[in-house]
Amino acid sequence: MLNLKSYSDSSYHNEELKPLTRYCFDKVQQRAQLKQSVSKLVTILFPELEKLVPSLHLASVYTLLSELPSVREIASCHLAHLTKLLESASKGRYSRKKAIEIRESDRTSISSNMPARSLELRHTLRLIGELDSEITEIESEIKRIMDRISSPILTIPGTGYRMGVMILAEIWDFSRFDSPDKILAYAGASPSTYQSGQLESSYSHMEKRGSRYLRFALINAT
Repeated sequence: MLNLKSYSDSSYHNEELKPLTRYCFDKVQQRAQLKQSVSKLVTILFPELEKLVPSLHLASVYTLLSELPSVREIASCHLAHLTKLLESASKGRYSRKKAIEIRESDRTSISSNMPARSLELRHTLRLIGELDSEITEIESEIKRIMDRISSPILTIPGTGYRMGVMILAEIWDFSRFDSPDKILAYAGASPSTYQSGQLESSYSHMEKRGSRYLRFALINAT
């Protein structure tokens, strides 16, 4: 006889949370790849910039490169406009002194003028901006569901919000698993077994089957 369970609010929330966390994860991965592309393009177009700012992946730097995606454009930009651009984008953190520093560095840069690469950089930054908006919207929806659930998983020390939510979304009902080993197997994080005749290897790799999302979350939370 089948033991059928009634459809509950909990089941409904899980059906919503799981695809949302996976969708968000994929978007974050896409953004990370685009940021790597930005780093490579800046190395080609303006290699000195990385030493002038704490990180290339700041809103102020992105704003600068979106409007002036080449050394030639930055070097020829009026100082007053460059200063205003940096001050506004950095919320006052960068002043006229930083604008002068960047412009002077541009004028002595070893990079070459490459319009095609500049266009690629501008488009890549635009895509990152779009992904930022999408990720914010998805995370807002995830938070709405989590507020209704009030799961204790977020109280576990060392478990960040994003990883905790992903673990919950992939496993949901921990009672479905008889042991932690079965959860690891579901995540594809359990060691594989290699046998050849009477030889059994004790140095095995992870199976990497099952939910790659759960595997990522468990490894990062650990």
